[in-house]
Amino acid sequence: MEDFFPAAGYWKEKRPSKQPKTGYSAIYFEKDNGSVPHRTNRREDRQTNTTVTSSLPIGRGTTEQVLAMKLMAEKAVTTPGYKCHLMLMDMSKAFDRVDRYMMMEDLKRILEEDELHLVKILIEDVKLTIKINNQTGRSFTTNIGTPQGDCLSPILFTLYLANAMKEYAGDNESASQYAADETEMRDSKDEFGDRYVRESEGNERKDKTTDRKKEDNSENRKEENHKTLPPHLRDHCYSKLQSTGSLIQMQYADDIGWLGMNCSHRIEQTKKEIPDILSKRNLIINEAKTEEYIIEKGGDQEWSKCKYLGTRLDTKEDITSRKRRANNAIKSIEHITKDRRIGVDLKMRAFNAYVASIFLYNSETWTISKTTANTIDSFHRRLLRYAVNIRYPAKISNEKLYKLTKEKPWSQVIKQRRLRFTGHVLRLPEETPVRQALSEYQRPLKRPRGAPKFTWQKNIDNDLRSIGMSFDEARIVSKDRKEWRIRIGRAS
Repeated sequence: MEDFFPAAGYWKEKRPSKQPKTGYSAIYFEKDNGSVPHRTNRREDRQTNTTVTSSLPIGRGTTEQVLAMKLMAEKAVTTPGYKCHLMLMDMSKAFDRVDRYMMMEDLKRILEEDELHLVKILIEDVKLTIKINNQTGRSFTTNIGTPQGDCLSPILFTLYLANAMKEYAGDNESASQYAADETEMRDSKDEFGDRYVRESEGNERKDKTTDRKKEDNSENRKEENHKTLPPHLRDHCYSKLQSTGSLIQMQYADDIGWLGMNCSHRIEQTKKEIPDILSKRNLIINEAKTEEYIIEKGGDQEWSKCKYLGTRLDTKEDITSRKRRANNAIKSIEHITKDRRIGVDLKMRAFNAYVASIFLYNSETWTISKTTANTIDSFHRRLLRYAVNIRYPAKISNEKLYKLTKEKPWSQVIKQRRLRFTGHVLRLPEETPVRQALSEYQRPLKRPRGAPKFTWQKNIDNDLRSIGMSFDEARIVSKDRKEWRIRIGRAS
């Protein structure tokens, strides 16, 4: 037995109520002579086109992207002479500028004819009407852009943008390139983009017949390079240049950005090339919304307030923002928390859905000291008392509060989430942005004077030490997802 739903445009197959709800198979549509698709009995499995790169590839979730940026920002502010250049681009009227013909050409490479026909029905001859107050204008047909408010439109635009960015990735063989050649870096005058490697004093000059003019040019170049050296290195005999700059492309849905480590000149080059590449697909960069930050030790702190994918790059700023949002969220459910007819279990379900989910968003990326952890737990207990309607002068101990609400301190929850997410990161391919950022973050550099600062790496090392594991061991154990879950389950 089957029913047809004309508004939705699909058939729903009914099953006997006693039959277990397993073994569902998808129902596909085929293109008919008319504009309405009809159902086909074809149920065989179709082979997936593995040659097409997804517009949301592996390792490109919000948490992975945010962690990559936070790692590079932390390394820049804790390492002298290290500079991180962050550029975030936004597009003007993005959905309204999609070229439908080019989008359909992109979809032809990954969809079958019946699926392509369904998408064509959605975006072809779309009629819009403008309504102001109670007056409705005449309908008009659009021939560009994707329909606003449709759940499929963001996916179509993401694919459309990803294919546009492929052209840039094609020109630059890798989104992250290391160790540019010596000549290229000599031409760039980035103060921190060059690292000088000391040559052995006992090496003899290989070419004794070098022209005098070339020797003079070499001496002049050394003098120029000597001026770009940091003050504490100018008394040493460094002569050979080697680049350690790297560029990581950050792309998530319609947000595109770049992280440049000691390579500001490549960021500037990208800034000039991207508008021309996107213009081929009728996309325009909104320069007013484009953000650029230079992150370095002792530099401007404007980057700490940068908001990327809903998270601020600085942990303290992000926690402060999350506290404010959590306070507003719990006030919005006062009709639940103050109602004496509602039990504690139902109140806690509402609390975790509306409040905890907001505060703990991307908490896996936070660098939390013991003092910060105690502050978070104190804030958590205050919210719990508010949620179960225990207010002054009524009192309850912390232990009884956790037992009543069946909650764990948020510091322990964040620790579990951080360990679980670390295993996920270590399982990702090396070419993903967060793995590239982690490799660059862990690259050893000279430590500055003074007591070492508490960093994300130390946070993770302390977490792993509590379960009897080192970071090198974690790289191996994390490959086995089941074993990793068992091991991190011991963390308290």
